[in-house]
Amino acid sequence: MVVLTVGLRLAAMMGHTKARAAWRGRKGWEERIASAEQTARRNGKKGPWMHIHCASLGEYEQGAPVLDEWRTRNPDTPILLTFFSPSGVEGVRETHADHVDYLPFDRPLAMRKWAQALEVSDLILVKYELWPGLIRSQLNAGTRIHLVAARFDHDRHPMGWTGAWMRKHLKRLTTIQVQDEASAIVARSRGVIAEVTGDPRVDRVRDNVQSAPPKKAAAALDQIRVWAGERRILIVGSAWPPEWRALCDIASTRKGWAVVWAPHEITGRHLDEWAQHPSAVRFSSWNTEAS
Repeated sequence: MVVLTVGLRLAAMMGHTKARAAWRGRKGWEERIASAEQTARRNGKKGPWMHIHCASLGEYEQGAPVLDEWRTRNPDTPILLTFFSPSGVEGVRETHADHVDYLPFDRPLAMRKWAQALEVSDLILVKYELWPGLIRSQLNAGTRIHLVAARFDHDRHPMGWTGAWMRKHLKRLTTIQVQDEASAIVARSRGVIAEVTGDPRVDRVRDNVQSAPPKKAAAALDQIRVWAGERRILIVGSAWPPEWRALCDIASTRKGWAVVWAPHEITGRHLDEWAQHPSAVRFSSWNTEAS
């Protein structure tokens, strides 16, 4: 964690936008948490908090169905939603959480202060967010900890050779829910009990499909349908430059397809380069004439 913190600090000093946002965003968290506690009580929320933590906006798509179900079953419980990355804090527009914030960097003193700042009954960690200091401090505070949407591989942390400490603490978690049977088998081989519950993103997509989209989103979908015409549509989400290059090679031999490309990084020089592709249309600058 020290290496990660120092690396982020150096990147922030060198002008990296996300690193700077992550560093600055964590400043003042104690005051914000104290204010959130007061606001929740004024709004009639009772009892200890439920805390759900995700790495970024992508993992939130897995955590959101869990958060929503918790809110349905516990309407008076205050809910805290935290992220490691700025994409989550800045990207979440609608949530049933009472407060959204950064999780402090996983240093012993910060995590002890965090555990003292709020009384938390249940901590839900999404996918890979296994921070040692957070887990240790919350277990010491008597918090029930749940890991959801997890995936495990034999040779990757925490199931690989570097994960002995974490596996010992995983055995103390209240529940561990994994996406597939392969992950459950890996967990059992290391003495960790896990239940197969699938990927919550499937529930998220199902709910989105079954509900009417906002007016702006509906208009955008109509534009895409007109642009695609009779072609079949392939959607590539959270994509990186190597995938763009591979897709361009494939697309040159595949006719009758329209590709909707959603990059993981929505800023940077590579976006301008992609927009220069002969068949590319940049949706953010799209108008009715372009479609």
